[in-house]
Amino acid sequence: MINKKKFLGKNPDVIGIKDAVHVAIVSCVAGAAIKGGGRVQLNPDGHAINANDSQGFGVADPFISIVARGETFWVLVDPDSVSEVAHTWDHAQQFPADVKPVEKNRYLARYATDIGVTYEQLIEAMSTYMRTDRKSPYPGNLTVDEGETACDKLETGDMWYEWANETGYEFENNGSACCPEYDYPRVVPFEWV
Repeated sequence: MINKKKFLGKNPDVIGIKDAVHVAIVSCVAGAAIKGGGRVQLNPDGHAINANDSQGFGVADPFISIVARGETFWVLVDPDSVSEVAHTWDHAQQFPADVKPVEKNRYLARYATDIGVTYEQLIEAMSTYMRTDRKSPYPGNLTVDEGETACDKLETGDMWYEWANETGYEFENNGSACCPEYDYPRVVPFEWV
């Protein structure tokens, strides 16, 4: 009965009650890095961006940790803003099906080009490296020697800084609040095999 009485977003009266819910959801494109469970709103381009507690129309999928800019994800729409929850529903917010492409981080795009991979391959390899501490097999067309030469020219600290900003990943601050210092990996997340 939780669904019919719109109890989501309110404290339950009794503990231990089991039920299932039917929640209005909409797929969106992240216009910025968004934490799962965080409130979101749409920008003028139709991209979901972070919102404060009093703004927004719903919350980013709470079962994911971070949505990187440009990725698609589900937003759980505020229960009180949808009159009747069904597989189709109406809402005051207009959700465009066709949104402008998200601009890629130009620095990461340049790093990807420099080492002969796509932007998406670089983002995925960096994410994989942070999850597993393992490099990904190199998918590009540079030889081992060409790859080593290209990698030697990269500013890896800057590359990891840009990746963290792009994905919302938070490296541990080894400095202070006023003077943050981060130990970014000093590696390229690919291995030539």
